[in-house]
Amino acid sequence: KRIYYFDNEAGRLCDASGGANFVPRVLLYQDKPTWEIDVVTLSAGASPAAVDLSAYIAWEFAVDDDADHATDPWCRTLNANIDSSDAATGKIVIKIDADTAEFDAGIGSSWSKGVYGRLKGTAADGTKISFVFSILAFNDPDPNSGDPGDPPSNYYTIAETIAGFQALTLVTQLSLPAGATAIALGASATYRAVQIKGAIDDGSKYTVIEGDIIHNGSTATPYVDMRGDVLDDLTIAADISGGQIRLILTNTGAAKKLVYGIQDLIGVSA
Repeated sequence: KRIYYFDNEAGRLCDASGGANFVPRVLLYQDKPTWEIDVVTLSAGASPAAVDLSAYIAWEFAVDDDADHATDPWCRTLNANIDSSDAATGKIVIKIDADTAEFDAGIGSSWSKGVYGRLKGTAADGTKISFVFSILAFNDPDPNSGDPGDPPSNYYTIAETIAGFQALTLVTQLSLPAGATAIALGASATYRAVQIKGAIDDGSKYTVIEGDIIHNGSTATPYVDMRGDVLDDLTIAADISGGQIRLILTNTGAAKKLVYGIQDLIGVSA
């Protein structure tokens, strides 16, 4: 939050001591800052004193480079986004939205432009009070308002990358009747290891299986954990058969269901 002091008598911004060393009023395109305006009066030899603004019950704030009533301002903040709960001590807190089409059109291709901010309060009897001060609006050379260019041909596009991950994590569902069920996960001549993740249930117990299977060309070893409900009637093994790395699930209890996906495939070294 940025804090600015406004000298109500002189009609200008000031610092906390009443001097001119105040923080520059800089507003960046697409920024959404919170500004606190502390309205004070200055007396010779005395510290700035807060102005009681509690009589003003509705507030609005606008930023623009002109006073043309026929066009919308660059930024507009209405009462709902202005906190005047400390108005009795001269504090008005404003939420500013500089991500507007009017700001974009107003600053165009310029790096910066001088504009004005106007804070206005309205009392119950219709009496109004306004504070006007200058602001330096800054542009953003990369507002991320469009799609980036196509990547070089030797890189995957986002769509291609997503499609590749979806292919690797293809979900398969199958039944696990009593006995051993062998699940082929990939060619042993192509892949050295396979990572899987799945869920098994028998209708009342539910568990997650997750882990890796690695082989040496003839023997496969599973490093697969089960987390969740305990399934004492299910064992996990692995083997190489028919040129495939296989996960072997042996069920000695009630029929079960398995939903699994291959998370990763590690190739055989050259």
